[in-house]
Amino acid sequence: MNNTSCCFTGHREISREKIPHIKIRLEQEITALIEKGYTDFYAGGAIGFDMLAETKVLKLRKKYTHIRLHIIAPCKNQTYRWSAENIELYNKIKENADEYLCLSEAYTKACMHERNRYMVERSSVVIAFVEKDTGGAAATVKYARKEGREIILI
Repeated sequence: MNNTSCCFTGHREISREKIPHIKIRLEQEITALIEKGYTDFYAGGAIGFDMLAETKVLKLRKKYTHIRLHIIAPCKNQTYRWSAENIELYNKIKENADEYLCLSEAYTKACMHERNRYMVERSSVVIAFVEKDTGGAAATVKYARKEGREIILI
């Protein structure tokens, strides 16, 4: 675990009316962490909350040039079935990230879970957008709590 690292987890599907509030909260929470000395931010490159967090880190990096964005992809074919618009945004984020790491050549039942654990294990704080008790984001928050990580719920 790195005491200056944070990771993100959240739902892929977010209702449009919640996005402005999420963006504001993300900026507030990430800025507060940067001001406490956090430098590394891990995200999974998924549609939805991950992309909101990634674009916010990239925006804040213009002001705080010392921070780094790490994209941890679960598999090389993560974008399978995505819209052209989401693939374009994903590629733009990937190109501007400080690190891009792909954990698996192909999709497996465990690859998302492994990606989420990888990020939690390298972070002391998890910023999460979780509205239900099931799914990958909820499981990641549960694992982070078990591992003693600070959880910031958006």
